[in-house]
Amino acid sequence: MLGCDFMDNERFDALTRGLGARSDRRTALRWLGAAALTAAGIRRATEAAAAQATPGGYGDPCEQVAGSCQAPYTCFEAICDLPRGCVGEGQPCVDDFPCCEDEGTSCIDGICAVAAMHLPATGVGLPDDTSRVAGLGLAAAAVLVAGKLIRDKERDHEL
Repeated sequence: MLGCDFMDNERFDALTRGLGARSDRRTALRWLGAAALTAAGIRRATEAAAAQATPGGYGDPCEQVAGSCQAPYTCFEAICDLPRGCVGEGQPCVDDFPCCEDEGTSCIDGICAVAAMHLPATGVGLPDDTSRVAGLGLAAAAVLVAGKLIRDKERDHEL
């Protein structure tokens, strides 16, 4: 065998004899009916899945399944809606529904976001441009070296 343990030769022979055997009209109609019901069930399931493939907008009917409504809406009582009446952080701003102020969000470039606090520069602390800090450090080191050389020269006139 080729690693197929679920069907031995006897079972396979019985299956082929059963499929090849003649049956009466009543049995054939049962099989035909079962096949038709199965096909109808598969078609209905496929249509339901296709209906959910396109998320609904505001007021559209929906099912309690993730992704059945477009952002920022949620499925509330089988209709795409915003039950809070406002839009949360990271969701697109909508004219009819403002950003949720209780979350501290506001509409920034079409998306509800928490506004970053920008404080005025007070002159305390490191500046944003740290290359100036490095330049000032080098200048301070040069002043210290020059001062040491001048002191050493004053002590020892031969330098």
